Amino acid sequence: MAAAPAKAPAKAPASSAWIGYVAMVLLAMQFGLQPILYKEFAGDVKSRSVLVIACEVCKLLLSLLTLLSSGALGRVLKTWNLHDSLMASGLPACTYAVQNVLIQIAYQHLPSIVFNLINQTKLLSAALFLYFLMGTRFSLQQCFAMMMLLSAAVLLSLAKDDGAADSAAPAISVELGLVPVLLASLLSGLGSALTQRSMQQHKRDAALVTMELSVYGSLFLMLPAIWSTIVKTPVSESPAANAFANIDQVFEGCNYYTLIPVVSNALGGLLVGTVTKYVGGVLKSFALICGIAFTAFVESYAYGAILPNEVFIAAGLVATSMAIYSSFPYVNKEAKAKTE
Repeated sequence: MAAAPAKAPAKAPASSAWIGYVAMVLLAMQFGLQPILYKEFAGDVKSRSVLVIACEVCKLLLSLLTLLSSGALGRVLKTWNLHDSLMASGLPACTYAVQNVLIQIAYQHLPSIVFNLINQTKLLSAALFLYFLMGTRFSLQQCFAMMMLLSAAVLLSLAKDDGAADSAAPAISVELGLVPVLLASLLSGLGSALTQRSMQQHKRDAALVTMELSVYGSLFLMLPAIWSTIVKTPVSESPAANAFANIDQVFEGCNYYTLIPVVSNALGGLLVGTVTKYVGGVLKSFALICGIAFTAFVESYAYGAILPNEVFIAAGLVATSMAIYSSFPYVNKEAKAKTE
């Protein structure tokens, strides 16, 4: 018996797609404004760990409020179990944690331009893992659009570095530079595809997935402190002990306005989940790169910075690639022939 032909992924209902597109616009704006909000309202914060933990707590609260307001909390609690949660969200959270470590290692052993260029391949990584994990196929036009978007991301990276060679930049290291950043790119695509599969194929709620990723991600952040307690690390070397001993310094630079970038970052987490659920991880990449371009325009307006030509070219590439990607979805030729 002949194997059934592979089916093209089912198209999302029009209303769901519109939710995804609106979330994309909001995500691009949030992602673009986030660096400026951090600079204006959290630039004096001494401990970055405080900001990260505060963002995760805020993300948890906003996700919980979303579930309560939508009336989905009871249904979610009835169907939730630890095994499904670990498989659907624990693994992506693990990939994100390892990815962050690899990025930190690579950034110290690569010139910033090289790092930024290679790091943009996570878009292609996401498409690759979507194909393997979900069977998502892309038309030639969509592949071309993704390459255009990749080019736009490269141009924005070059504009950010101002094309200047950094005399203090580290030499290129294969083992500690190129390999970690490539692995981080692959893990980024894997985590994105796993999250999309859990929400689209397994029909898991986007707010619930955001909560789970936040909890598991926070646990990974706390691992050094937990480990120091288990192995009885000397007090002078224990991260947890040092934090409590210097509690007054931990919150140095924080004030009520620090909550603005914290809440914005948490909203961004919810928007990422919404975009991934309704339109997918590839279009999430489109939104994020739009956000990078948006940052450049806002900084130009707010600080009087002169925009390099690369930003305008990149903005045109992003708009064109988005139009091409949306206009030419993959069509299964065998299925189309049967319908005709």
